Amino acid sequence: MNLKKDHLIEVRMFFFIFEKLSFFLSNVIFILLCIALFTLIERKVMSSVQRRKGPSLTGLLGFLQPFADGLKLLIKEIIVPSNSNFYIFVLSPIITFFFYNFYIFNYTIIFKSIYFGF
Repeated sequence: MNLKKDHLIEVRMFFFIFEKLSFFLSNVIFILLCIALFTLIERKVMSSVQRRKGPSLTGLLGFLQPFADGLKLLIKEIIVPSNSNFYIFVLSPIITFFFYNFYIFNYTIIFKSIYFGF
């Protein structure tokens, strides 16, 4: 009987973690796609204002240009300051983005932590 309860707790914990990770990853993918689309739109508008063609060399109408820029950014060399801790320098943006995503999409924490003064 106790073995069944332990197994049930493990299964529930697995699905809880899976739900949170899938929610986080879906939000990250959605945000990255929105950023890529807005970057493309911004470049198209700026190029039309300046009366030039704009990003149209990669893919159909330039839709692959933001992804090419992202790939170029990922394969660049990471320059870490010599007097800094490597792990803190690399992981701090990731941790910050994770907590920002957690607080934005969990409204109860936001409203519980705001002090209105009365």
